Amino acid sequence: MTAAVTNRGPRSVPEGVEYHRVLAGEKRRIGRGILAIALLIGGLFGALQIFYLLGLWIDGLIRPAGSADPAMLTPVTLATRLSGTDLLIP
Repeated sequence: MTAAVTNRGPRSVPEGVEYHRVLAGEKRRIGRGILAIALLIGGLFGALQIFYLLGLWIDGLIRPAGSADPAMLTPVTLATRLSGTDLLIP
């Protein structure tokens, strides 16, 4: 049994089609754009939360054992919160 041979090599650009439109189909896909925007915004706010938790963890390593108040703003937590917020700036 032999496998069907398919031509998977590079194809030439069809006549009259701009290069960046070669792989684009005729069907509009707005869902892909909405999903990309949602993932971008979710990723930005997720990164903000990760930086916040990272700051709390680093601050817990530095502070004495009795003062583990996450509401207390220290230079470490302030720096990590602001660096996470900086990611939200386009």
